[in-house]
Amino acid sequence: MSGARERSLEDDYESLLSTTDAELLKRAWRNEKASPEILKFEVALIHRSRQQIQLMEETVEDFNKTGVDSLTVSLYQMDLDRTMFLLRSYLRIRLQKIEKYVFHIQKTTELRNRLSRQEQKFAVR
Repeated sequence: MSGARERSLEDDYESLLSTTDAELLKRAWRNEKASPEILKFEVALIHRSRQQIQLMEETVEDFNKTGVDSLTVSLYQMDLDRTMFLLRSYLRIRLQKIEKYVFHIQKTTELRNRLSRQEQKFAVR
């Protein structure tokens, strides 16, 4: 393997490791929005994002109680709002696709397996 190719692979690996959950959530949101079919539900990412949202809410609340600088609080709040927007939008897009293509999804095992348990329950209704 050439040196340049090896460095490129190392750079790709490094960038993959440094990708944050917020970036991964944004990527999942973009991919879901651009894809005509429903994509595989990102179980681990959504779980981690919900945990991060809960932690950020607690942090903002603690900062407000302890009187931390209002600029710092507003930056944390802005990051929290951004993450909540991405998560809600990601889930909303998926529900819209399920509503629109419910019969096709129910007939196709591969597509049905891409849904979360909650989405599968939603599709049955």
